Amino acid sequence: MKKIISVLLLIALIFSLSGCKKENEGNKATISSESETNFEVVLGEKFTDFEGVNYSITKVVLDGENSKIYTELVNDTEYIVTYNPNYHIERFENGNWTSCKKDNAEDEEISEHTVPAGQTIRYINNFYRSYDLSKKVKYRIVTDCGVYKNGIEGEVQKCSVFAVFTLSE
Repeated sequence: MKKIISVLLLIALIFSLSGCKKENEGNKATISSESETNFEVVLGEKFTDFEGVNYSITKVVLDGENSKIYTELVNDTEYIVTYNPNYHIERFENGNWTSCKKDNAEDEEISEHTVPAGQTIRYINNFYRSYDLSKKVKYRIVTDCGVYKNGIEGEVQKCSVFAVFTLSE
């Protein structure tokens, strides 16, 4: 009986360790730039200051003028949420988050999107002309959102979300 229990525990341990590996593998993507240099993109933590409004990065492409960050905002609340695609990107250096916006970058005027309760919105952020992601460090993409608890005509509660990724060789 002790041998059977030991074998079952060993099998459970093996399955639990292999499950952890798969979870971690889903957070990495290898991509190529135009210069054929391979970079590893590791997706990191996510932040929201309103429970149920979740923001994440689904893909990062570094390809010169075609460089993009694919994001999604999931509204797991019972309220209407607006999402502002006017994002900004910051890099983490010397213990601080600082903007990596290029000096000559112009802000785009993009209107807010409405995300009904239980829905998801996906967005492609073309950052090449506006942001410098040339350093192999940690970055975060930050945007604002609003939660309408009493319908779209009611009062809005402002919220903020961000998702982190790291570039390394």
